[in-house]
Amino acid sequence: MAEKSDRSEENRKRTERLLISFLVYGIDEATADWYGTFKARLINHFGPKEKAKRRHTTIAQIGVSENDLWIAACAKRHDLVIVSADADFRRIQEVTDLRVESWL
Repeated sequence: MAEKSDRSEENRKRTERLLISFLVYGIDEATADWYGTFKARLINHFGPKEKAKRRHTTIAQIGVSENDLWIAACAKRHDLVIVSADADFRRIQEVTDLRVESWL
């Protein structure tokens, strides 16, 4: 959104200063493994019972976004707590011991 603003240069610099204070976790092989594990568990749990139909089921069709699945995988990989009230994480918790807190 900084790029779309009327003061894009100033807002980009402000965003960069803010991001310096955050620790950013990259996607490594272990994170990708958790992603695959979660995705398979979710599809097996919430997807069609017929194996042939499950092969063509997407994660979005069962109500979990790809981005939230990556966030969950990264949190699991680094033993982090997700702070969110997003229902996607509650669905993921049904297939794993993901730590999620809502501060609402």
